[in-house]
Amino acid sequence: MSIDLSNCSNIGDVGCKALGESLKINETLTSMNLSGCHKIGDMGCTALSESLKINQALTSVKFSSCANIGREGCMALSEGLKMNQGLRSISFSNCDGIGTEGVTALAEGLMINQPLTSMNLSGNVRVFDEGFIMLGKSLATNKALASIDLSSCEVGDKSCKALGKSLKVNKTLTSMNLSYCRVGDEGCRALCKSLKVNKTLTSMNLSFNVFRDDGFENLAKMAKVNTTLLSLQIGGHRGTSSSSTHRNIL
Repeated sequence: MSIDLSNCSNIGDVGCKALGESLKINETLTSMNLSGCHKIGDMGCTALSESLKINQALTSVKFSSCANIGREGCMALSEGLKMNQGLRSISFSNCDGIGTEGVTALAEGLMINQPLTSMNLSGNVRVFDEGFIMLGKSLATNKALASIDLSSCEVGDKSCKALGKSLKVNKTLTSMNLSYCRVGDEGCRALCKSLKVNKTLTSMNLSFNVFRDDGFENLAKMAKVNTTLLSLQIGGHRGTSSSSTHRNIL
């Protein structure tokens, strides 16, 4: 059973509190979409997070474009994730309010949570290095997450070095989306170094970044060694003078 409440502009914290109370006893709802519900803030997110400590039936929650959810809401959700054993997918895409502290809190939850397999944090331009560094640390210990979307975020070279370290030891992640970020030559080099030893990632999207020829050379060298990566998207680069929108190096 699923419920789609996306773009319901009148749903706010009071409505979320009511939803949270019902989720504590509900055993059939598996998917809930609250995307675009702009009135939902930290109080509403906290109420739903409390229900996740009890509810084990819900497998998917979307908070995309809920811009009023901030650090406190993410901290509450992190605590919920530490206890929840049912949720498999969560989306916080284009949630401008969560910022670096919010992603840091979610990353802490990932260190303990094991059931979650998919996380979408795309389009969060107010998350900076500290948040992605913490996320990298969590991916190094997490044993369940298979897909993470960080596209259209401020992921630069420093962040890539942290994410790269996690890929050296992570054995569950199969898909990473870093398109439309700020990955330069150093960041690309760090990722390639990790992908030479990673045995699980099958899909990487690095389209529309800023690395230049050095980055492409490192990708080509990595592709000669890596035997598990099946899809590598690198088209549309802003850092090269080439007019090509795709380079096939696999």
